[in-house]
Amino acid sequence: MRLTLRTRNSLLALGFCLLGSMAQAQSPSAQVLLDQGLELFKADDNAGAAAKYEQVLASVPGNIAALMGLMYCYMNLHRDTELVSVCEKLLQAPGELPLATAYSYYGLGLSHLKRYADAEQAFAKGAAQYPDDFALHFNRGNNLIRLSQPAAAKQSYCAAVVANPRHFRSHLNLSVGMFAEGDRVPAVLALGRYLELDAQGQQAAARAGQFDQALMQGVRRQDEGHVNVTLPSKSVDALNAGTVKPDDFANLEVGLTLAAAKAVGESKGKSSHITLVHEVFVELCRLLAAQAPGQRTGFAWQYYAPYYVELEKQGHAPAFVHLTHTAQGEPEVQLWLAAHKADVAKFQQWSAAYAWPKGLR
Repeated sequence: MRLTLRTRNSLLALGFCLLGSMAQAQSPSAQVLLDQGLELFKADDNAGAAAKYEQVLASVPGNIAALMGLMYCYMNLHRDTELVSVCEKLLQAPGELPLATAYSYYGLGLSHLKRYADAEQAFAKGAAQYPDDFALHFNRGNNLIRLSQPAAAKQSYCAAVVANPRHFRSHLNLSVGMFAEGDRVPAVLALGRYLELDAQGQQAAARAGQFDQALMQGVRRQDEGHVNVTLPSKSVDALNAGTVKPDDFANLEVGLTLAAAKAVGESKGKSSHITLVHEVFVELCRLLAAQAPGQRTGFAWQYYAPYYVELEKQGHAPAFVHLTHTAQGEPEVQLWLAAHKADVAKFQQWSAAYAWPKGLR
């Protein structure tokens, strides 16, 4: 993962506040070089900024402000070997420093060098020290995927969304893992949250299509007007076994398929695509609300389910469905959004103020 413009600006606002305060204690010559490096970095001249910070280190080895500046520059310049070296020096420096980013970049550098096992050690140590840093968990999850450890990666993505409920890529990656495991309902919940947060992103149109397909999975209209229904065998087997495990959505898997079949059957081919999606989504939210408390164990039940239950109760389902399908460009969706700007704004305000659960892993 390289720095996007938005991420780089965030670092300017956060990381370089620290650099500025450190620079005040430097010698005049070092101070000038640090200031010049900062200005070059702001101008997106990472190579020029790195040269200034390297000059500082040539005369004052171990200068923390210069090392931190180089960490950001090397990350952007894809200079992973040097990035790893700089991060090691920062992590070994005496005193109290905000090292969450150094751990994250250390792990990223190692991962880019395909030293995935070493990267996992770096991410694990950083996450243990900074459990509320979402970037550490997210980057760790990506590295665990490279280590072919999807279950562990899922746990890291869960920790990332708990630490930062608005980090849409963590929701997306979590949904990908859930789909791969055949956990359709939890995957739909995670994917819906991604679509809400990144409604016009590069992947939004394709992911909205995936969301719809998952809602309608197992249901097919036949030419004669009949609806063919295929129940998910994994869920049917789980229901027949009678055992309830954490994040067990077996009965909802079946219920969702039947709800989709009902909506398709009653529409008789006259309802629009987005209308059907809305109807099935509302039914999913109501199915979530109707579950017995004993079945509500596991991350998806504790984290995602209450959000969607409350979303539907508050009357925000239409805004959610149309907003999450913005990128597909359907005229019906665009017309609805244009006519209901106040409803969308109200939903987004409610969502931004929603109290997501803390402490889940």
